[in-house]
Amino acid sequence: MPLQQGGVRGYDFNRSVVEFTMLNQGKVILCSISTAAMDDLEGRRGVKPDQRVDQFIRVCGRLGADAKPNWREQLTLGPFNG
Repeated sequence: MPLQQGGVRGYDFNRSVVEFTMLNQGKVILCSISTAAMDDLEGRRGVKPDQRVDQFIRVCGRLGADAKPNWREQLTLGPFNG
């Protein structure tokens, strides 16, 4: 079964990451992405802390659109249930 998208947990200011979950055969996997990585992916700086979750959603949408077709077929994307 493909890895599935879970939900957005929120922005951790102390770690400078957005935390989210993925599902692997029904098991919840805790994940995070650094703000530096998201800034690099978007090519922008100066995103305010209260805008980080919105940035994460944009980055995830872009990654899904840019993914190779064979990878995209294996990934089941669902709505964010933050």
